[in-house]
Amino acid sequence: MSGNDQQQIAQGLKTLQAHTLGYSEGSYLKLQAMQDAYFSKTSVKYSAEERETIQHYLDSLTHKSHMATLALEQLWALNHDKRNEIWEAIKFSLDTLKVDDNELTIISFAFETFLFHARAYIDFYMLYICYFLKTGHEGSINHGKFLKELGGVNQSQLAEKANKILEYFDTRVYAKDAGKSFVPSNWGTLITSLRDKVAHRDIIKPSFESKETLAHKILLDWPTIRGMTYARFHQDMQNGMDFLIQDISGILYDIKWIPGPYKSGMFDMP
Repeated sequence: MSGNDQQQIAQGLKTLQAHTLGYSEGSYLKLQAMQDAYFSKTSVKYSAEERETIQHYLDSLTHKSHMATLALEQLWALNHDKRNEIWEAIKFSLDTLKVDDNELTIISFAFETFLFHARAYIDFYMLYICYFLKTGHEGSINHGKFLKELGGVNQSQLAEKANKILEYFDTRVYAKDAGKSFVPSNWGTLITSLRDKVAHRDIIKPSFESKETLAHKILLDWPTIRGMTYARFHQDMQNGMDFLIQDISGILYDIKWIPGPYKSGMFDMP
């Protein structure tokens, strides 16, 4: 690979980072402000060591969220790049925009990268909640351990939070089926299952069952999963991750999430 090729790749990666950083940074600043506001008012006693650990996991989960967002934006960029070929398709009277093997390789790279970071995000958020609720948990986490840890919280101020969070995870993250809501109610199960298939069995094979058309007649023959293009499927997963942060924050910090850009002082408590 030539030096010019490497420069082009580096510039593309820097552009990707620049365009996604604002969104990720805004969410992080909100979470940090909400956590700081809670610690400034709560009667629950946290040691300096506990607060340091909680901060570590807040930093980690927001980092993983940002990594997943980078992968999602790569998918959307590839998706829109293919869509831009519509004029060629119209010119030559084609009825399908097909993905070639080279395109499929980089699409799969972004698809699988998202899965790894999204799964890590869920794990780090569960660990964050465990330390925030003073469960005494040590080591790695999974859904089963998380249920056990939160079920054992007995400090009254924190036990109520634990119960609400358990209900949320059971009905909005790891539900038995997708449900009929805007975001699948089992998105956490889907991410975990797909990530494990990639990591341990490498058995995810792309299908091409998209029914998405451009200009009402040209089929966008992009790789699909569960009948959705990879980009749209992961967008649903990302939406679930965003709702998780927003909804659980209100429970943890006793402060309602405020949509829109971050502003200094927006979560100050009277």
